[in-house]
Amino acid sequence: MMKAALLPNLEKTNARACTQEILQTLHRLGMQAGMLASLGALFPEADFFAPDTDALLKASQFVIAVGGDGTIIHAARHAARADRPILGVNTGHLGFVAELETDELPCLARLKTGAFSEERRILLRAAFSTADGETHRLDALNDVVLTRGTTAGILDLSVSFNSTQLMHCRADGLIFSTPTGSTAYSLSAGGPFVAPDLTCFLLTPICAHSLMSRPVVFGEDAALKTTVCAGGGAFVSVDGGKALPLLPGGTLTVFRSPYTARFIKLKQDSFYAIIDQKFTERREKP
Repeated sequence: MMKAALLPNLEKTNARACTQEILQTLHRLGMQAGMLASLGALFPEADFFAPDTDALLKASQFVIAVGGDGTIIHAARHAARADRPILGVNTGHLGFVAELETDELPCLARLKTGAFSEERRILLRAAFSTADGETHRLDALNDVVLTRGTTAGILDLSVSFNSTQLMHCRADGLIFSTPTGSTAYSLSAGGPFVAPDLTCFLLTPICAHSLMSRPVVFGEDAALKTTVCAGGGAFVSVDGGKALPLLPGGTLTVFRSPYTARFIKLKQDSFYAIIDQKFTERREKP
């Protein structure tokens, strides 16, 4: 019997009702659904419970995340570490990484018949030390962002590519983005759209003090090492998470993570059709 790990963000509008409908749909299809034990009182109809996300994924064959892009991205990192495929259901605003909207839940029947495919997406790994001397190695599905603090001046940054000097620039920061994250912060900073199944990543400067600064695309084997030469405090944020202070005079190294996210595709929409649909919807909403 197929077992799904159901990870909802109940802070999102309609997420609870959507989760209950997913549970009912999975049961009709003869599947089991597991949830975190902390949600047992809200969803007693779930088939099994686990004390934490890692244990829940270990007991499941695939993941269904219910929420906005942030919820799905967070769940996808866990799923990648557990080597489990993930399906996103959008109850947020844009839902760019979601496969289904709330009115498309009948498509879940394709899980039972095998009428689906998988799309593999790379993750990035950020290696750095914080001001307290602690070493971090964090994985990102969307992006790794190096930025100045609110009171710091513009950053003087030196970037090397596979140990070869690549650029020296003054900017508010840098965005290291996967193809998945190319539609997020990198896009706002002037980066290009990149199809999510490509194995490459982007470097996009933030408000660079230069007429010649442009986004750069790198192959999957690239390792980019950035040193903050001057400009005061710098911070590192992974997938929009908490900004961590970089060790003064320290470095941030970004390279491909050993993990790969596996996204379940129930529909045949192309990446470019989704771009047109999602960004047209955004323009039309008040």
